[in-house]
Amino acid sequence: MVGHYLSTMKKHLLLGVLSVAALALFSGCATKPTMAYDLSPKVDTSKFETFALLPLPERVKGARLDTVQHYGPAAQEAMREALVAKGYTEAPLAEADFAINLKAAVTPTLNVSQWGYTTGNYAGADYWGTSSYYEVVADVDVRPDDHAIVLLEIYENKEKTLAWCAWSVDRTKKDRMPVPDFKILLQELLASFPAR
Repeated sequence: MVGHYLSTMKKHLLLGVLSVAALALFSGCATKPTMAYDLSPKVDTSKFETFALLPLPERVKGARLDTVQHYGPAAQEAMREALVAKGYTEAPLAEADFAINLKAAVTPTLNVSQWGYTTGNYAGADYWGTSSYYEVVADVDVRPDDHAIVLLEIYENKEKTLAWCAWSVDRTKKDRMPVPDFKILLQELLASFPAR
């Protein structure tokens, strides 16, 4: 009897540990932003030696009014540090080989009911449910979260041609991203830009 009880306890303990491990693994992945980059085959970045930062936008579409003031100085510092670490030197815009531009936006949750659309009842056996299409759930959002988009563009400065770009898309949080985390995000985006 005691042996059966200990065996059952071991199974429950193992199941609990595995559940916590799975939760930690999946919750960590869910918050990681999607990142990508693209390098133009038409621009020879191997000749780049100097860079300039383009002015920051006056505001970030969809974000709080003070977003540029909050993140701007740290963003410029992060871009400078990342490019200098790759062997580039900052120069005045008129003399630089390339210019870097930072863009950002927050896209709001898409609520299809504002255009009169409704969704089916999802409670059935398959994705669309077994009920009639006309059984509706009012005010259903297509996506549950707003999305923050950060885009870095590098232009060849003489011809003003886009040479490289990288972007990140992430679900926004209720609280602002800490400034040090935003700097890390920009540095991770610039990691894919070729070193000198």
